[in-house]
Amino acid sequence: MGAQLTRRFALPAVLLAIAALLGSLMLPGYAAAQEAEVLCHGLPATIIGTAEGEALEGTEGDDIIHGLGGEDVINGLGGNDILCGGDGDDTVSGGDGNDIANGGAGVDEVNGDAGADMVIGEDGGDSLSGGDDSDRVNGGPGDDTASGDGGSDIVNGDIGDDTLTGDEGNDVLNGGDGDDALDSGEGQDRLNGSIGDDELNGAGGHDVLNGGEGNDELLGGEGTDMLNGSTGDDYVVGGLGQDVANGGDGDDHLVGEDNTDILNGSVGDDLLNGGAGTDVCNGGDGENAEIACEV
Repeated sequence: MGAQLTRRFALPAVLLAIAALLGSLMLPGYAAAQEAEVLCHGLPATIIGTAEGEALEGTEGDDIIHGLGGEDVINGLGGNDILCGGDGDDTVSGGDGNDIANGGAGVDEVNGDAGADMVIGEDGGDSLSGGDDSDRVNGGPGDDTASGDGGSDIVNGDIGDDTLTGDEGNDVLNGGDGDDALDSGEGQDRLNGSIGDDELNGAGGHDVLNGGEGNDELLGGEGTDMLNGSTGDDYVVGGLGQDVANGGDGDDHLVGEDNTDILNGSVGDDLLNGGAGTDVCNGGDGENAEIACEV
């Protein structure tokens, strides 16, 4: 009777011992699987770096690469890739395909390369370029240098004193907060300075320049341009071509330069100078508007 009871209670003890052994064997693998669940833009990464800096390379297919920590060099190669630099000062290149390339934290260099890409800088003063085709480039916080390169691009500076260039194509440049410098490059571009004392250069093409808030400097460059100083004491120069320059609120200085221009002073005590050509100058509502136009 006693021996029978001993056997009855010994069996659960054996099962517990086996379960403990299996648990000790399975838990490390389970923990590794949990650690391997690294997300890049909400998707599990297929190629993962370490806390140290390394070179990570994708395939000719669609890859999801996360550099984690350290100063990484990431190249997506072919396919439509999703790339995250993670912490550290990283260099991220999309390669061929329509990619999402995100530098992450740190001072990063992010290039979309070929394809219609989304290039993201996030924290730090980053160097960003869209590459060929029509791209979206987002600077994020920090003083960024961002370029659309080839194609018709959208380039956003966000927070910080940013330098944005459209280069080729018909581009849209948005400075965001901060004192930004926007250069359209070639093509018919739209430049929006937004908040801060901004410098907008239309360069070539028929461009639209909006200074936004702050004391801005707008230069139309070549082509027939529309320039709007908006709020603040702005300096607006039409440049070459038949331009329309609007001062907006504030005490503005409007210059037509070459060709036949239209200058509108609006609210404030404005100074209007048509330059060469037969110009139309409207002083607006200011009490002390000075007009020097050839009519």
